[in-house]
Amino acid sequence: MVTGGAGGLGAATVRRLVEIGVNVAIFDRDSARAASLAAEIGKIVKEPAVRDKLLKAGVDPLGLSTPEFVKFLADDEGLKASHALMEKWLDSGGGYRASNSHLLIGPLKASAWAWAKTVTFLVNPDQLSALAIGAQYRSAPDDPPPVVAPFGSGCSQLVPFRDMCLPQASIGSTDIAMRQHLPPEILIFTVTRTMFEQLCDLGERSFLYKPFLERLKKARGGRL
Repeated sequence: MVTGGAGGLGAATVRRLVEIGVNVAIFDRDSARAASLAAEIGKIVKEPAVRDKLLKAGVDPLGLSTPEFVKFLADDEGLKASHALMEKWLDSGGGYRASNSHLLIGPLKASAWAWAKTVTFLVNPDQLSALAIGAQYRSAPDDPPPVVAPFGSGCSQLVPFRDMCLPQASIGSTDIAMRQHLPPEILIFTVTRTMFEQLCDLGERSFLYKPFLERLKKARGGRL
């Protein structure tokens, strides 16, 4: 399931997933664009032998060569400073291989915790600042960065971690192609299971119970 999948990096993600044989559901407020893309990707060549030959020849099954696709993202959409940087970023991700046949995105429930991969908060800037400080509460300077803000499509920011076992968090919904579908004050903050557990374990010695946060709450009328 790709949210905001009808345009920009979301649509590019949809195309790439379909190319490697993944069944994709497109979710987007622009239903007309989503329907148009669905009709378009239905024409993508999915037979591995044919697809591999095309890709090895540097030809995208959608009819765009690799340089043309890079040009679209770097020049038409202005997402990277150069073609070389855009191509390097595309190559760095590698092919996506689903580990399960289904992906569920929904409210966090205790009964589903055993299968949870990440937890995502929809937050305003004040809430984001509190969560970001909480994510760094137990972090040492030489630890892996506890909070990252990776470049990518909106849907990719739901699972942006290379090592899901590390306590890490990601600031997301920074894909400008999908920002139009969110309230202007909302960002997402996605955490691994281990980071979620650390956040839940913040105690009375932490900033949650100290003057800085209390003053912020007071300035906001008593709540964040």
